[in-house]
Amino acid sequence: MQRKAPFGLLVVMASILPLLIFNWPQTNAARPNLAKHLFHTAPSKSQFPVSPVFEQDLPPPTFTKKVKVGKNDTIITILKRAGVQSTHANNAAKALSKYYDPRQIKPGNHITLVLTPQSSRPDDNIIQQMVIRPDVFSEIVVTSADGVRLNVSKHKLAIERRLFRVTGSIKSSLYEAATKAGVPKRILMELIRIYLWDVDFQRDINSDDKFEVLY
Repeated sequence: MQRKAPFGLLVVMASILPLLIFNWPQTNAARPNLAKHLFHTAPSKSQFPVSPVFEQDLPPPTFTKKVKVGKNDTIITILKRAGVQSTHANNAAKALSKYYDPRQIKPGNHITLVLTPQSSRPDDNIIQQMVIRPDVFSEIVVTSADGVRLNVSKHKLAIERRLFRVTGSIKSSLYEAATKAGVPKRILMELIRIYLWDVDFQRDINSDDKFEVLY
């Protein structure tokens, strides 16, 4: 009599036999891609468009400049050297001539300029104010409120008179001793002119002679 295999054993063998016969390739088809869900790679390009930033030609603030008149200087050359626009410099010289001849400017005089740059270029300034003192008694002021029209006015200056007394000892000449003592050249020339007919400043002056000036 032939024995039959138990039914449970047949079921187990039937489930194992396909795995032994066929070479099943490994696959991740059923495995979830965790990296896809858990990690996020930032895009290489920015998500937001950024407008380019351009450098603007911003002018510096208004500034004050005091210049000294040199030899062979004119109003126009001084203004151009200070960076004033050529047209504006010519207009300022023309406006100044209402009260003052620009050709009379002398070396050593000082001019005060208040300039407003129109850009960052050093030669693009316009005059807000220009002050010239042709003498100790008056000053001439050129102003511009809008940078185009120029107004000019003349003002008298309050003068305070003081007496100065200078004394000194002569070593070589009166001129040298008085200059070192601080006597202004204009006063010294007037002193020499007054005594010119009474004193020989080359032969009558001796070493250690004293002088005294009140002016």
